[in-house]
Amino acid sequence: MPFRASLRRLLPRGPKYLRNFGFYHGLRLMARAEFATGGAQGTITHDVPGFGPATLRRTLGDYSAFWQCLVMQQYDIAGIPHADGLQALYRALLQTGRRPVIVDCGANIGMSCLWFAQAFPEATIVAVEPEAGNFDLLRINTARLGARAIAVQAAVANAPGRLRLDNPAAGSTAFRFSADKSGGVPGHTIDELVARVPDGTLFLVKIDIEGGQKFLFEKNTEWIERSALLIVELEDWLFPWEGNSQTFISSMAGRNYDYVLHGENILCFNIDRVRPALPV
Repeated sequence: MPFRASLRRLLPRGPKYLRNFGFYHGLRLMARAEFATGGAQGTITHDVPGFGPATLRRTLGDYSAFWQCLVMQQYDIAGIPHADGLQALYRALLQTGRRPVIVDCGANIGMSCLWFAQAFPEATIVAVEPEAGNFDLLRINTARLGARAIAVQAAVANAPGRLRLDNPAAGSTAFRFSADKSGGVPGHTIDELVARVPDGTLFLVKIDIEGGQKFLFEKNTEWIERSALLIVELEDWLFPWEGNSQTFISSMAGRNYDYVLHGENILCFNIDRVRPALPV
């Protein structure tokens, strides 16, 4: 990226780096990350305070994920009243010998995984990403988490089967899939993914699957009631007049959840699971 364009980006972004990582480390990380895109090919690894190494390609898509997840910290819910209950449930599960499972649907290159690993260090993250280039980096970034992360090259689905890539020319953050028995991408259900973790119990599901929500929530949604928190990005703006979010809304109707708008996401807290965990 040209120097002047990068410099213009620093003006609104700089305070986030300094606030979240301190003056020295924030300034150092900002200097490397904000001038890394474009030019040379290959990857670059940043040492991110609190999160460890993060390996990215020199593309705007990868750095957008890095910015949103680790710098802007879009999944930080510490200021939301429900967060105390979620942490209490997390601790209660560990005390009873169960392993909280986070299913990251649309894990991309693993930046969200690094965030969840820091927020819930004893949970196991099942990171699902179908696109080969993204998945290569996802494996690198989650390998550093050891047994705390399982990378799965697949797409999340409402039933086991094969899926078809509908838009192969899209960028690495915008691939979309639909059901097709002859498709080249395996589709796994939420329950199948959780079953990969011994003694695992569903705790959190993050869903950022570029409009695939319509397909995911069409049927077999019993897993919703077992999840303490759903983090969902709805994308009707990508599909005007198609009612892409209708299956999600229908699936949640009648279930006992609180909904909190948080940046680009809707946080869906399971009242029946989270509230009882709060101390009396």
